[in-house]
Amino acid sequence: MKLTVYMILATTIVSTFVKYVFYVSDMLMEGQWEKKAVYTFYLELIRDLLHLSMYLCFFLVIFMKS
Repeated sequence: MKLTVYMILATTIVSTFVKYVFYVSDMLMEGQWEKKAVYTFYLELIRDLLHLSMYLCFFLVIFMKS
C-alpha cells in the first residue's frame, strides 16, 4: 500500500519538474511560447488521471482486504 503513496508522490515530483522545464523554455523564448498553456493543461490532465487510477487501485485493495 505504501507503493501507491510513493507512486503518487513520484508523479507529482515529475509533473512539477516538467512544469519547471516548461517555465524555463518559455523564459528562453522570451514569453513567446503560445502553446505553453495547452501543454500544461494536458500534463495536469494526465497527472490527475494517473492519480485517480492509483487511488482507485489503492481503495480497491483496502476494501477487498476487509
